[in-house]
Amino acid sequence: MYTYSAAQEKCPIFFENMNVKKLRDLKEVLDSLKNVSSVYQGIDKLQNLIKAERLVGLTTFAPKEKGLVPEFATKLHYFQNIIEWNKLGKGKDDDQIPEPNVGVDQNYDDAKIEIKNIMKELDNQLVHWQEAFKDKRICFVHKKYVISIKALMLQ
Repeated sequence: MYTYSAAQEKCPIFFENMNVKKLRDLKEVLDSLKNVSSVYQGIDKLQNLIKAERLVGLTTFAPKEKGLVPEFATKLHYFQNIIEWNKLGKGKDDDQIPEPNVGVDQNYDDAKIEIKNIMKELDNQLVHWQEAFKDKRICFVHKKYVISIKALMLQ
């Protein structure tokens, strides 16, 4: 009941996390299909030893004469080429976030370049303040661009 209540809708992160969860589920499906594809490749080598017609159909992809299984390798390859999984840092697979590969979404690519440029400017500012105060202990804290001044106050 709570997940569908009005109180839950106040949290915009909920929707973002659900989208990432759905993409992680898609990644699991794609990984499973990749495993199934490798099994079918192994069976394909033994195809001439199978006598039962129904079993031949179940172990053959649809474009062939008696194949009953839809061919999914091209779709699998397509999805693997458009999504890149990047780790957020140290952790397990749940810490991976999906990103479109370069060239899939031009707006995303432009935003990523702009973010890199801003981060470079902020790093240059940090170097400037380190040189101005002659103290290399000045740094960004909590993975945010907030300069730590505790080191200066202790002296």
